[in-house]
Parts: sequence; structure tokens; C-alpha cells
Amino acid sequence: MGGGKLFRKYYNLRRDFKTNGLLRSKACRRTADAAKKPITKAEQEVLEWLKNNAAPWQELEAKWAETYEARKSYFMDVNSIHDYMKTFKGLNEPLGYVLLEYDFATQYPYLNNRLLTAWPEFSKKISKYASTLKIAEVDECLNFFDNDNLSEDSKTMIVLKILSYLIKPVLVVKKKNKSSFKPSRIEMLDGLILHVTAGADIHASLERKRA
Repeated sequence: MGGGKLFRKYYNLRRDFKTNGLLRSKACRRTADAAKKPITKAEQEVLEWLKNNAAPWQELEAKWAETYEARKSYFMDVNSIHDYMKTFKGLNEPLGYVLLEYDFATQYPYLNNRLLTAWPEFSKKISKYASTLKIAEVDECLNFFDNDNLSEDSKTMIVLKILSYLIKPVLVVKKKNKSSFKPSRIEMLDGLILHVTAGADIHASLERKRA
């Protein structure tokens, strides 16, 4: 058996992927294959439509819901989240997350809106942990909680801002020219929260971010 840092890194990643369900064991694949439903010709035609179209959105949503079981079977064959995301064009649209939310709610109806219901407790844990880090920007955010008139929406925004400081920036490598950059804290915050002073500015701000 091999050794060394690269070897250990490989097996550590495999273990993490299996733990998080990103890499299935042979036993899991056999169980999944046994439960997999065959894709009918009609379903295959709809899947092909989803692979090649991202509009009109209303029709896409209907076809997405219609092919839930077929897409599960397709994913078992592909066995790659990356390939699955690239295959269906709708997932790469700004509203692509809606499709994933539909699948999650269908697969786990008892967990729907779990983040919203657990958010108060979750935000308390984030704030408590953040207070131990001694980061100036985080401490500045935490000071706002001393305001008794702070609204719940404002508290949520502050916690999300704190969360952006807890995520370590990673090196991003561009495929085209192989250049790399590491996003700043401000860039990470902008990627997590869109802050505007007026509701009318939301659309224009989103367009600037996408440009």
C-alpha cells in the first residue's frame, strides 16, 4: 500500500466525500441500482428538452417536476454532481436554485423550511462562536446586538455578515488563462449579501454583479 502526503490526502478526501454522500460505496450503488426505475421513452424526451432548454421558465418548472423520478435514475447513472449540474441548463440559470429546492422538498418533505425554523438557534450559535474569534470586523457587528430596537431582519443581516467573516477565502484559479486570485473579505461579503439602500436598486445592482 502506498504512503505519503498525497496518498493520505486522497483517502481523506474519499472518506469525506462518502460521509457527505458525494461518493457512494459499491454496496450503496448496488442498492440504488436495484431501486432505480427505468426511464421511459416519454420521460427521455422530456429529459432531452431539459438538457437543451432553459426557457420558458414556467414550462421548464413543469417539466422539472414531471421528471423527478426519471432524473433520480439519470443521476444514479451519472453519479457525479458536477456532471448533473452541467447537463441540465436550467440549473445554471439565476433561478436554478428553485429547481434544487423543489427536488429537496420532494425528497425530504419533512425537512422543508428547516433552515428557516432552525434559524434563531443557528444564528445564536454563530454569534456565540464568532465572539471567541477576536476579529475586529466581527466584534463591530456583534456590538449592534446591544441595540434593543434592532429588528429581526436586521439581526439576520448582521449574522449573515458575520458568517462571511467566518469563511476562509480560498484561491480561485481561472481555467481560461490559468490565472488565480483570492477574493477579499469585502468581495466574499458582496457574494453573500446584496445590500442596497432602496428596493428599486435591487435589479440594477444584480445586473452589475452579473456583468
